[in-house]
Amino acid sequence: LWSLIRIHFWSVRCCRESRAVDMESLCVVAGKHVWSLRVDLHILDNGGNLIDAANIAALAALSTFRRPECTVGGDDGQQVTVHDPEVMDPLPLTIHHLPIAVTFAYFGDGNIMVIDPTYKEEAVMGGRMTATINSNGDVCAIQKAGGEGVMSSVIMQCLRIASVKAADITSKITTKVDQYTTEKALQKVKRTPASVAKEVNVPDVTMKESTHGALENQTSKALNDGQQISEDPQL
Repeated sequence: LWSLIRIHFWSVRCCRESRAVDMESLCVVAGKHVWSLRVDLHILDNGGNLIDAANIAALAALSTFRRPECTVGGDDGQQVTVHDPEVMDPLPLTIHHLPIAVTFAYFGDGNIMVIDPTYKEEAVMGGRMTATINSNGDVCAIQKAGGEGVMSSVIMQCLRIASVKAADITSKITTKVDQYTTEKALQKVKRTPASVAKEVNVPDVTMKESTHGALENQTSKALNDGQQISEDPQL
């Protein structure tokens, strides 16, 4: 239970306090209507380091999420209309950066550290520290809950390692999100009615047929001219 509470607290803190998601873009009518987001994480197995796994899952979900487009109108300018996704394309969230959580486990006197600890390593570790850093190297948050004391030099070393790890994870998340977005776009194109595609190709087909017909007429004319020349008695 404590692990779940810590995961929830850390996920909310990282995304909200680091201003990763643009909250202003979620406002529809100031003081009246806003979009409310909720991320549900379902843990199927625990191999260790749930915080980092939950962090990556939440960021990937937010990056691929699309909210319905809406317009504001009416006589008073306060009437909100939410449009169907088939009518107007849904909009992605405005995400400024990805705060990546990187967890370290400490052993002994705190001089031995392990990144991304497993379930068994967590059972015998002397302490834990989670650093949240984006791809720019900005430290968004640091948490060390109890355990053995750690020297400042060790913490700085962990932050340098976490910065490199965060850039690598950000690149992987971005690549997968781009692949997912491309696949969704291709699926939408495949759902386009065949009649629409046929209408688009009609001018091209007509042009080709007209060109082919013109070539046939020119060929026939040339053959007829040649026949008339060969029948001329003066040749």
